[in-house]
Amino acid sequence: QQPQRRRPHRHTARPPRAYDDDEDDLFDAELDEEYGLKDSERFSSPATPSGAATSWRNRNAANMEDPSSYVGDFDDQEGGDPAAKVKRSSPVGQFFRGSRKQFENFKEELEQWKKTPSGIRWLHVKDKLYPQDSIPPVGDATVSYARLLELLAQRRVKRLTILNEGRDAIVEVPVPNCANDFSYQEAIEGDVSAREPEMIYCGEAPEWSMEKDRFYCPLPGDLWRDDRFLELCKANLPRKGEDGKIAKDSRLVTDQCYLELVVHQPDYYWMTMGRVGGISKPFGTLLIVQFLLTLWYRNKKRKEEEMRKQKDYFRKSLAKAFNVKGKGGETKSTGVDFDDVAGVDNIKSAVSQVMEMLVSDVSFTKAGVKPPRGMLFYGPPGTGKTMLAKALAGEFKVPFFACNGAEFVEMYEGIAAERVKHIFNTARANSPSIIFIDEIDALGKRRSAFSDDPGVQEREQGLLQLLIEMDGFRPTERVLVIGATNMATDLDEALLRPGRFDRKFFIDTPSKQNRFKILEVHAKNRPLIPRLGHPEHDDGDALLTETARITPGFSGAGLENLLNEATILAVRRGEKIATMDMILELLELQSIGLKQGGLEPSEPKRRLALFHAARAIACVLTPNATRLKFVSIAVRKKDVTGLVFDLLDATDEELRWWDVLYLDRISSEGDFSVFVRSLLPLCVGKAAEEVFQGSGSISQLSSADMAKACELGSYLLARTELGGTLAKGNPADREKQLKYLVSWARDESSDFVKVHRNAIGVLASRLLEDRDVYVDEIE
Repeated sequence: QQPQRRRPHRHTARPPRAYDDDEDDLFDAELDEEYGLKDSERFSSPATPSGAATSWRNRNAANMEDPSSYVGDFDDQEGGDPAAKVKRSSPVGQFFRGSRKQFENFKEELEQWKKTPSGIRWLHVKDKLYPQDSIPPVGDATVSYARLLELLAQRRVKRLTILNEGRDAIVEVPVPNCANDFSYQEAIEGDVSAREPEMIYCGEAPEWSMEKDRFYCPLPGDLWRDDRFLELCKANLPRKGEDGKIAKDSRLVTDQCYLELVVHQPDYYWMTMGRVGGISKPFGTLLIVQFLLTLWYRNKKRKEEEMRKQKDYFRKSLAKAFNVKGKGGETKSTGVDFDDVAGVDNIKSAVSQVMEMLVSDVSFTKAGVKPPRGMLFYGPPGTGKTMLAKALAGEFKVPFFACNGAEFVEMYEGIAAERVKHIFNTARANSPSIIFIDEIDALGKRRSAFSDDPGVQEREQGLLQLLIEMDGFRPTERVLVIGATNMATDLDEALLRPGRFDRKFFIDTPSKQNRFKILEVHAKNRPLIPRLGHPEHDDGDALLTETARITPGFSGAGLENLLNEATILAVRRGEKIATMDMILELLELQSIGLKQGGLEPSEPKRRLALFHAARAIACVLTPNATRLKFVSIAVRKKDVTGLVFDLLDATDEELRWWDVLYLDRISSEGDFSVFVRSLLPLCVGKAAEEVFQGSGSISQLSSADMAKACELGSYLLARTELGGTLAKGNPADREKQLKYLVSWARDESSDFVKVHRNAIGVLASRLLEDRDVYVDEIE
């Protein structure tokens, strides 16, 4: 027989019943099932069929219904506890009853698995690893070896477990009246003695219903040589006759049972493995605890590191460092030097002198000269302020820290001051160096005593820290601060005083010559732009010269974008080079926009065409007037195009047309005649409406032009000598002179329209076709 794997328990020999007040015994039986205390096939008695070795619930399925049904039957009995009924019908009772059913289902599935080959193999392995678990416990009760032989002779021993190589034994003896099962009776057939005609054989009771006593018994050393012991053991085993039934001399009487001999001989190899596993359990638990503590500690450190990085992110400045060795030993340059900056030659020489004092020339230091602490670049946007600062750092190869004024201000209080302090400390550690703050007006705006906005207060704290760092309690260091802004008038006065921003440079839009130099710089790396010295398309800088002439008011960024768009247009059209027509097309697109169609044919459209046709012809035929480019009444940018003039460049002495008229006012026609002709392009629109529409016709456009004519006449009378000494006297006399002048200009305009009536009509008809009529066609 295999060693039994269970902890024996004393059971009361009584049939199972429903859940009543004595429910503990039944629950103990269920616990026995959970821990394997059942009659399996391996541990069944030889007299018990293999099919009878089932669990307690399966054995009594024929005599016992589901436990839940007993609950209902018990409740229906008289004297049932009403409170128990309420408890069982409550949601809490239903929950526990459902959990109990799930627990029972799980136990049944586990028991079924133990009967499978894999479950049986696991039980074998477990018995080998932990043989001590299969030894039934015993109390203080002890029997002698003689008493053991007596019990064997009486067939009273159910199980005999021999331990320690035959030196000890555990004896299990059924309690009287618990060894036989009287519910299963079998009449004896065959040879029946006449003295016992009514003899009935009762088989051995199942072990789960058999209550037993357990004793410890010391055995002699020559146990296996004791013939009487071995004969008694054989006599206690069931013997079957030829018919397959229990032999007569082997049948049991009351309180007798068949013997199960269990020899406990563990495998020391497996037992050692089990002991090692048992010893390693606490160490495994400690390892798991240590692993969990390590995970917790690492997670805590990671969170602390993230919080520290977040604090450092808000505390450190966001400036980009150039010409400074990084973590990998690499140095990132600005990529710009003075050769890449054009059009600001005078400013380049001035800032170079400042950098020479800061970097290399020690003669200034010996002379006690304090180098400038800051330079301010201000002017229109796109004029190269940032490019000049980068070129300065690239030319002298000094550390350069570039940041934006808006990067200092955050929603948290004190961040602006911390970032200003951090960037200055970094620059001092890498001196001589340059700190460039673009859009410094976001940080250094003028302070106000009437603002309670927290955002303004945070910005002002950053400004105060900047003032202290530039010229406060800090010693003199070789750190140059360069600020760039488009709104120098909004900066705080304390920031602009000497000792902080000592040098201020205004960078305006470039002149014609400087525009040409800027175009030369940006055309070097564009092979589709023809220029002087181009390997394939050398045009002697004709394209760049003409582009510089027709782009007054363009900044350096605007000129670079123009060449870039021209290159894109040439590539898109498959051209080998960019032409002047492409440049003009792009300029027209940028200035007046794309044509979006025309107005619907109507009488107001015809009057608008006549109005603009008369103005266009007057501008073409008036000497020294503003150069007209084309005229159109097509819709662009949600408005009628009208007259489009060439851009004037004041740096090229191409002033407003009345200023040019003032400079060239010497004429054979006389001063007053030239004065009147200067008002002709503004008065001709109203004259055209009166000639073509009739006297008294007026529109909003003509009224606006007449107001401009009065403004121009007042300017010329007050600032020039064209009106004579009368215009410089009493303002009342000046008003009379202006009224006379405008009346004369209106008469001249009427005569002009009548003379050129046919030309105005032809031009108006072309404008009605939504065409762009250029000046060559008008002439």
